[in-house]
Amino acid sequence: MALRNPAAIGCSTARQLAERARLASCAKVAVYRPFFICGTVTVLTAGCLLGALALWGLAMQGSYLASAWTPYVLAHANSQLYGWVGFFVMGFSLQHHAPTVAKLKLYHGLAWCSLALMGLGILMRFLAEPLAREADPTWVAVGVLSACFQAVAVVLFVTNTTFTRYRPTEADGSSLLVVAGERPKLKRAAWQTSFVFLSLFFFVVVSLAEPFVFALSHRADRLANIQFVAEWFAPLREAQFLGFVAPMVFGVGLSKFSECMDFENPSKALGLAGLAFWIAGLLCRIQGWIHYFRSGMEPGSGTVYFLGGVLLCLGAVFVVASSGVWRPSTFRSGAQLALRSQKFIRAAMVWLLVAGAMMVAEPFVLGLLSQPFSHAYIGAVRHAVTVGFISQMIIGFSARIVPNILGLEDRAMPRLWPTFILLNAGNAARVVLEVATDFTPNAFVPMGVTGFVELIGLALWGGHILSLLLRNGRVSEVAHAK
Repeated sequence: MALRNPAAIGCSTARQLAERARLASCAKVAVYRPFFICGTVTVLTAGCLLGALALWGLAMQGSYLASAWTPYVLAHANSQLYGWVGFFVMGFSLQHHAPTVAKLKLYHGLAWCSLALMGLGILMRFLAEPLAREADPTWVAVGVLSACFQAVAVVLFVTNTTFTRYRPTEADGSSLLVVAGERPKLKRAAWQTSFVFLSLFFFVVVSLAEPFVFALSHRADRLANIQFVAEWFAPLREAQFLGFVAPMVFGVGLSKFSECMDFENPSKALGLAGLAFWIAGLLCRIQGWIHYFRSGMEPGSGTVYFLGGVLLCLGAVFVVASSGVWRPSTFRSGAQLALRSQKFIRAAMVWLLVAGAMMVAEPFVLGLLSQPFSHAYIGAVRHAVTVGFISQMIIGFSARIVPNILGLEDRAMPRLWPTFILLNAGNAARVVLEVATDFTPNAFVPMGVTGFVELIGLALWGGHILSLLLRNGRVSEVAHAK
């Protein structure tokens, strides 16, 4: 027996909204709620706040290297990946895919275990990064254990979405009777799920690698630590944000933009072309860096690495072209309506293209600098991806789906323009000024302020979204048995 989920994440008609509001009076807390709350709290504390403080510290020092702030930068990155992104991905996925009746208890048990282990892992990692800096055996063990907790949380989440979810059949939702004794055929997965499968593969891989990464970067031999970080952290970040996060955003976005954001239907041909270019670019970027680094960054040894940037840019172009976010949005009735989330989605796509263009331009900029690599430049590229693209996508989706699940109309919600302006202004200033630090040290101090601009914008969004998530009205996770 399968369970209908009226709070499943998607778009709604007025009648569906009314039905959800009716169901809200007698239902349990929806499973997405604690995950979204934890994700919001994480980004406003160990995520963006810690990142803003660390950026200010680096700016005051005028260097990205050999800094006392480095452990906090690493803790910030971990919190953003597993807390800000991880919690929202898990909550979104679990809310959208209802379990069967037989596996309902297991579904909730695994969900709560994932939430608790991930939260505990983030907290322990936050403490362990600075305290294990001098290779203190106790805190190194705490850091490794925190990474193990996060890895188990990811595995439990993937297990939950794989083995407890209800899989619709071709007979679902139709008036046709299934012939006695004939097993209904499962519906074929949409083409957009190819992005999701790629994302989940990398989510598991990078989480399983984390305990080893922490241990090998916190050894007593400082030179060995520096060598390990220099060689492996670049491909690790590519696997984390371009292997796990970006494809998940692509898959969810391309499947939900038309249904939830009122954009035009995506193009399958362009979308799959984007996926092919993205996978090729990601593999070239990872393998190319390893070869480039081990070759001593000699001229010509970075060809595959820089080719990866070109392929990733092409992948981004095809995904954006497929998405339909630039075509006029109308409700099915034809009435024009600008949803508040649309500006975040469109801006996120612009930042994705900016990041792609910056990767293409990377070898030319390095040529101007007469350097084989630039911490500042690659940091600016990653910030364009993580804040400009990923964070705005999370904000855009949450601003749409949370009120939608609660049965609230979009036009009754704040437009979130202050968040939009501050986030994009802060991100633009950060990207430009971080690149500028390679040309003039005068760019460091103003760059250090940009993190707080972004933090204020996120705090305004966070206060609004938490006020919705903490409401007494509770939406049904499960309403009708089929």
